[in-house]
This record gives sequence, structure tokens and C-alpha cells, in this order.
Amino acid sequence: SIAGVSTFNSGIFIPDNKKVQFGNAAGNADLEIYHDTNNSYIQDTGQGNLNIDTNGFAIRLTSDDSNVMLRAKRNQDVELYYNGSKKFNTSHIGAIVSGILTVSQDLDVDGDLDVDGHTNLDNVSIAGVTTVATFLQVLGAGGTSDKGFEVRSNSTQGTDTNQAIRVRNNSDTDTFKVSYKGQGYFAGNVGI
Repeated sequence: SIAGVSTFNSGIFIPDNKKVQFGNAAGNADLEIYHDTNNSYIQDTGQGNLNIDTNGFAIRLTSDDSNVMLRAKRNQDVELYYNGSKKFNTSHIGAIVSGILTVSQDLDVDGDLDVDGHTNLDNVSIAGVTTVATFLQVLGAGGTSDKGFEVRSNSTQGTDTNQAIRVRNNSDTDTFKVSYKGQGYFAGNVGI
């Protein structure tokens, strides 16, 4: 039993499975720090939060003191890393993901969804108005060689400026098209 302040000039060694305990009573502490033969632990078993506070620039979690796993900057962003590569960070406008974001359940977007690049959607339900800036193309099962349905603006492509709507078969041949002047074209018989 030591009363008062103790100073250790050469550090403190605590053997495996021996704990440094804080708060409450010995054997029933609120906070314990220890190492078993395999892992290290900071265990908070008391009431309230486990707070890690800094007046420095950031809190970092690293492996080997160099490979950053998490960096939380004071009054700024929080960054998450995978194998030293930043994959996720918060910002003043929300969050930024570097790489692929996989969502296993529903993704509910309250606001606009802005996608720069190609988007693959297996099933789309649209309630309301859909605006397409240049042209809408619905492909058949064969992909680009199996064009199914197209709606185009009159400035999309110079070779197709007269085709507003067209339906194509799997040999990429127009079977039905309507011009911007309302003229229709059918390849084959029309039953009325």
C-alpha cells in the first residue's frame, strides 16, 4: 500500500494477465489495462463512457506505428484506411468513399443521386418524372449488340437526328421508328 505520489524512473513492468486497475475497488475496477499471453486490452466495465480526448491535431490508430488504420482530426474529418489506403472519410458535406461501396440491403437516398460514369441497375422502380439529358437506351439481353429501345434528343448524334424513337431487333436493325416530325416506319406488316 502506497500513499501519495510514486515516481518510477525506469518505467513499470506488468507481467502477463496482471492488470492495472482504475476506479471503484480492487478486483472490481471500472477500468482495466492488461495483456494476456496473446492480446492487449483496455476494458471499461464501469458506468459512463470511455472517452479518449486530445488537445493535439488528431487521434490515430496505427499498426507498427506507421500504417494508419484510423485518423480522427480535431474539428475536421475522420478517415478509415484499408492496408494503408484511405477508403472512407467524412467531410463538411457528408462522406466520401474511395473504391466500391457495397450495400447488402436497401439504399435510401433523400435527395439527388449524382453518378459520374456507368451505372448497372438490375431492377428500377420510378415514381414520378425521369429526365434524360441526351438519349435513353434499353438494351436486350445480348448487351450492345442486342439493342432494344431508344429515345433520343434531336442533337444526340448526327446520323440519327431524324429518329426520336426507335425499336431494334437483335441484329441491330430498326423494326420501328418515329421521326421528330411524327412520321412512322415499320419493318414488316402492321396489324390493325
